[in-house]
Amino acid sequence: NYFPHPTTAPVPQQKRFAVTDPKAIARLAAMIDTLPPAKGRVVMIPCSSSLAPAYELDFGDSAGAAPVAEVSVECFGVLVTVDGKSKPTLSLDSVGEEQFLSEVGSVLTGSTVP
Repeated sequence: NYFPHPTTAPVPQQKRFAVTDPKAIARLAAMIDTLPPAKGRVVMIPCSSSLAPAYELDFGDSAGAAPVAEVSVECFGVLVTVDGKSKPTLSLDSVGEEQFLSEVGSVLTGSTVP
């Protein structure tokens, strides 16, 4: 799911992408796996509109199956849940939020199923 920046459209529309290309899935997983854990205590704060766009990525074994892993890019870090268990929050400090979102968008738009 992609949530566009609220100021780029009168009413931001959520977009869905279905990615089935194994290389694209592996690229997305590798991007997430290389993120370091967030340092210190992560304070969950409401995200301002300036921090959108955002992605919610669900990884499943097959189309229509319940997700095995869920990834949510938030203003305070990247949240990961695997098999229903929360993992430590990850930090975008090393790559930068804009670069990370741009790379995710590039992978999604290069291999999406409408």
